[in-house]
Amino acid sequence: MTDSRITISAKSIQDDVLAIVKQAKTINRIARGINECTKQAAKSRTRLVVIAADAVPIEIALHLPELCEDKGIICVFVNSRVELGRACGLGRPAVACCIKNANKETPLDKKVAEVILKIEM
Repeated sequence: MTDSRITISAKSIQDDVLAIVKQAKTINRIARGINECTKQAAKSRTRLVVIAADAVPIEIALHLPELCEDKGIICVFVNSRVELGRACGLGRPAVACCIKNANKETPLDKKVAEVILKIEM
């Protein structure tokens, strides 16, 4: 069940975002959980925040899109917290995660930029 206050991204964008999350996990550039994502976004240390649309209650995550908008960070909703948890490398569901900024340009940053362009179209 999804809330009318959220807009879920297209399936192709969700697949791209989850692939980026998996890759970011392998190079330790991921923050998992609402609290960690809030900290990273508040300090502008991320470019992409991913939120599960089936979080219960959804209100625990609804402050993030507003914070992201204020900071100029892209926020994406995906269908399943189970899929998001799997992509994060967890054995349990994850409600949110974000891709942390790096000190230098990496191939992951190029993929993130491509997905951001798709989202903004």
